[in-house]
Amino acid sequence: MSSRPRNTTSCDECRRRKLRCDAQQPRCGFCLRSNLACEASSRGKRGPKRGHLNALRNRLGQLEEMLQGRVQSPVVAGNVQPISAIGTQEATFGNLNESPEVSQLEVGLLIDLAVHAELDQLYFDRVHPSFPILHQRSYMAWSRSSTKSPTQLCLQRIMWILAILLSTQFRDMTEPLYKQVKRDLEPIYSFEIESVQAWTLLTVCELMRASYDQAWISAGRMFRLVQGLRYHEIDTPDKRTHPQETTGHLRTEEKRRVFWMAYFLDHLFSLRNDWPATLSEHTICTKLPTPDEEFQTGLVASGVFLSQAIAEPDHNKSLFNQCLAVVTLCSRVLLHNRHETISKAYGDSEKDSNRQWIWLESIVATRNRMLSQKDSLDPLGALAIVLGQIMELLFYKGIIKPTDNPSFITKECCARALMAVGEVIRIATRLKDQHFSKVHPLMPMPLFFAVEFLFNI
Repeated sequence: MSSRPRNTTSCDECRRRKLRCDAQQPRCGFCLRSNLACEASSRGKRGPKRGHLNALRNRLGQLEEMLQGRVQSPVVAGNVQPISAIGTQEATFGNLNESPEVSQLEVGLLIDLAVHAELDQLYFDRVHPSFPILHQRSYMAWSRSSTKSPTQLCLQRIMWILAILLSTQFRDMTEPLYKQVKRDLEPIYSFEIESVQAWTLLTVCELMRASYDQAWISAGRMFRLVQGLRYHEIDTPDKRTHPQETTGHLRTEEKRRVFWMAYFLDHLFSLRNDWPATLSEHTICTKLPTPDEEFQTGLVASGVFLSQAIAEPDHNKSLFNQCLAVVTLCSRVLLHNRHETISKAYGDSEKDSNRQWIWLESIVATRNRMLSQKDSLDPLGALAIVLGQIMELLFYKGIIKPTDNPSFITKECCARALMAVGEVIRIATRLKDQHFSKVHPLMPMPLFFAVEFLFNI
């Protein structure tokens, strides 16, 4: 048998058995003795690819600068990729315990693309049905970009926090993400729609975290932004737009949606705390949002104004619009109660007040009849039904206040208040069997109002 030049690559059998191969032709000694086919597969070149080590060194340098506080840009922090492939966790992050607050804050943001996608999907599956303010395809278009603006990064992280709060996954990421968002969003004074969306969802986030003082402070920024950008007059005939705001029918619809969500939160705060509303319905010239199914497909039809939706309930095709109409009626009853107190202080007559009560009673009764026919456990549908019962309780509180006008207190009003309490209890009992992600995150606010009513009655 002829010999062949010594090959640095053993045959497959010798390599598998970890034997020294003599590289004879056509078969090596072991394969000949074992009567096996002698094949030598080519092996790829060992070691990292050209430039790979330099890339890893650069990424390590970026992380070290971030941890030392020298890199402050949220764009860099949001786009650095995970570096778990570099080596052991101890070797790479050996000194993290020396500054736990900073390390947890920054390292918690190094989220890989698979987790990005999962959190995005969780948001649109669980959060969006309750807060339908974003166009999903538009968000997906910029969310995977490597050049996101600071406000877009903050908005994305707030969306992830909300998704985590309605999930059992990734709970350890909540606090680092929240601290990062607060640190990055506070100093931004931007007139982009993403800034309004970020402050709106941050308000929701802080309500869900029971940080009520922080939620009210964030709501203040949200109110000033929607007022400063004149989102309350999007559909006015002599419309004026902010020079930094872009146009487009989907973009305009997103402005409507974030404005009405700010309005909704404002009136829930007003209802819960008996505060005057910041965004008055009498100064609004912005149409209600179109149904979300149409919006997500890009079909943005002309909506109706709030007064039309209240006067003609058939216009309320979307559950969000039903909630807006109901919370507005709650505010009207609340405002009427305040005006009655003020009128007494000024010594005014109550004749006009009684006529107003009769008109409100008719509107409230009609609206609740329509809501009771739906009996929906959808997050917005159930919230609309409960808010409808709160209208009845507010109406009853206004009726029993004037002790000098007992003729206006009717047995029917008392019976309706008792029915409203029973309906709230029925809905709350049914919600107990729902997964917490299927219950509207703001449902505790009207439920707490009903509990206070029963406690003080």
